[in-house]
Amino acid sequence: MKPTLRAFLLLLTFTFILSSAYAQKQKPLIKGKLVDTAGKAIDYATIAVFNAADSTIAGNTVTGTDGTFELSNALKFGKYKVLIAQMGMTSIIKHVTLSAEAPVADLGVLKMETSINELKQVDINGEVAPISIKKDTIEYNASSFKTQPNDNVEGLLKKLPGVEVDANGKIKAGGKDVNKVLVDGREFFGGDPKAATKNLPADAIKKVQLIDDKTEKTKNTGIDDGQREKVLNITLKDDKKKGWFGNVTTTGGTAERYLGQFNINRFDDKKQIALISLTNNVNEVGFTYEDLNAFTGGNVWDAFSSGGGGNFLSINSSGRANVNGAFSGVDNGLITNHNVGINYSDILGKKEQFKFNISALGLVSSNKLVQTTNIEDSPNNLYT
Repeated sequence: MKPTLRAFLLLLTFTFILSSAYAQKQKPLIKGKLVDTAGKAIDYATIAVFNAADSTIAGNTVTGTDGTFELSNALKFGKYKVLIAQMGMTSIIKHVTLSAEAPVADLGVLKMETSINELKQVDINGEVAPISIKKDTIEYNASSFKTQPNDNVEGLLKKLPGVEVDANGKIKAGGKDVNKVLVDGREFFGGDPKAATKNLPADAIKKVQLIDDKTEKTKNTGIDDGQREKVLNITLKDDKKKGWFGNVTTTGGTAERYLGQFNINRFDDKKQIALISLTNNVNEVGFTYEDLNAFTGGNVWDAFSSGGGGNFLSINSSGRANVNGAFSGVDNGLITNHNVGINYSDILGKKEQFKFNISALGLVSSNKLVQTTNIEDSPNNLYT
């Protein structure tokens, strides 16, 4: 064999070995870029990946501000269907196969068209998909997203494509804040998001709707200002609309630490009743001043003095009561909180012409100050 041919075969073998080793190390990956018909990037679109065999969710992500997306960590080698969805746009479904030989599925640049007619449902594998798209609404089938046995609604929301929940319980969808959460289309604790997401159990939920809703100004004036706000509507399972449901949690620990929490609810076609409570001395805040400020429309003093929908009372370590949410001079320590909230709404009249909603939140909080003393004996030495 000539030296030149031998060298070529050795190089070819070496290249094959390197390629095989790279493929084995390469994790399964689906990627692409999403644009509209004008070539403009579409951000915060939902990318949901389903197992082709049984339509269960394998992973999800959203497009970035440049329209690109990548999904890897949740995937294994296998066959998938990729749903790409955005409000007001026609959904796209792609079929991909990931293997050791071809671990990367690059979908390239995908163009989405504006949807003229509302889509009733997106069909995956001949079954109703976990996600349904309408012109101004994304609807999630709650049973398609696995949660832990004791999860609340917040735990469910963290599983939904395109929905983010931060450490403080604030919700974002499509990159925008969700400032109102409804239960069966009606306000729950004044529409306060955390009241619903932190207190209703995930296993009571049938579906979650994310809606691009018109602003209150547009609804009141009839003149569309072009602005939209993100609203989350939680629909309960039918069996949760009959009788009472809720849960109770109690824990104890060393140094006389404790935490107790309960919620009890009753919902039907016309009536909603909810009672929630939290008591603890382990720094679990429950309701905060910011929560109450939002709940009362931004004026805590009015709520405290005139009963405008709720009340707020804070007691600092010196025993002095405040209504401004501040603990003067207390910046750290062990917080004891006692929270309670009640929500009641009803629809009255033979023609259901009377609707009302009464909600109240209360908070009593004390702070045991953990104090340090600084001793300075020279400009360059500081002791604590």
